[in-house]
Amino acid sequence: MADVQVEIEQEDSSGVKVVKVKGTMDKESYPDIEEIVVNLIKAENYHIVIDMAGLEYINSAGWVVFIGKLKDVRDHRGDIKLCCMNDQVSDIFRQLGLDYIINTFGNTEDAIKAFKKAY
Repeated sequence: MADVQVEIEQEDSSGVKVVKVKGTMDKESYPDIEEIVVNLIKAENYHIVIDMAGLEYINSAGWVVFIGKLKDVRDHRGDIKLCCMNDQVSDIFRQLGLDYIINTFGNTEDAIKAFKKAY
């Protein structure tokens, strides 16, 4: 499987951080993403959008990165929102029942707007 690539952007003055994930997230590559999310939280960035448009594959270890950090951000009135999943990633997400735990959006703009509406 290919390596994972990550790019972080800040959305205007709202402070929403957009993390663009490309490639695959599996047991070898998930620590890279986890470190980025942990560092965002340590820097008190609690509004995080994970843009999965370039994500080709994610296994259970990858999902744990996002689900495992939800409590940390929600304890600070923040959230992690996912967007732009391809059909394969989205199907697995729903089969695991994660759609009841974490919000998803069809595009980055809607995920960012959801933060602006909530806070």
